[in-house]
Amino acid sequence: MGRSEELGTGLRNVYKYSKIYSGSDNIIFLEEDIFQATIPLTVKVTGKGTSKVTIRVTGKVTVKVTENQKKILQLIVRNNIITTLELSEKVGISQRKIKENLRKLKESGQIIRIGNEKSGHWELINR
Repeated sequence: MGRSEELGTGLRNVYKYSKIYSGSDNIIFLEEDIFQATIPLTVKVTGKGTSKVTIRVTGKVTVKVTENQKKILQLIVRNNIITTLELSEKVGISQRKIKENLRKLKESGQIIRIGNEKSGHWELINR
């Protein structure tokens, strides 16, 4: 993993270089709240032949937040019952784009909607 990190963190490089270094391309990636990569390795032990080892690497998945999403989050902090129309006017983008950004923020676990669209409110999820 160290070598593929040095050469680039893209998944393509992980697949490319783990095949070279581990002899296998049987890599398992799980991307949930925690990013997990399982890479099989064959290790030579001096004078004792070889043995197979599996290394599991985990880490928090970072979520990229756009400038518009930052503005939306700031506005929700100030007024958690703000409408998409108000967000659209204050952020300066269409209501369709506001809804798309809200969907992405919900999917990434940063906000949730409590109640319905008419009488509900937004809540930020602290991580």
